[in-house]
Amino acid sequence: MASNAQTARRIAELLMKRPEVRDRARRATKGDIGLSRRPNAPKLVTIVVAVLLTVIGLAVTEVVAIQPVIDLLEQAELSLSESQGWLALLASPVLLVLGSFFRGL
Repeated sequence: MASNAQTARRIAELLMKRPEVRDRARRATKGDIGLSRRPNAPKLVTIVVAVLLTVIGLAVTEVVAIQPVIDLLEQAELSLSESQGWLALLASPVLLVLGSFFRGL
């Protein structure tokens, strides 16, 4: 299992592969690696994915019984555990925060 430092390094490398991040990193003067100094709005696709993660997480953890979502997951032959539902609920706001600080995400 990777340590936190290795995981952070891999994320930074992944972000640096994006052309727009590399361009901003070259223009930065004080070691900025493409982070926005001011939060900007995440892209619409990021918001849609975050909402879907929230709805799926709520349905799987049975916090709110959303039967159509459960039926769609069964039709797609996806069986998610309760812990995976909680992870989906956690991933939703994390995705929005990352979308705010990293342009293009």
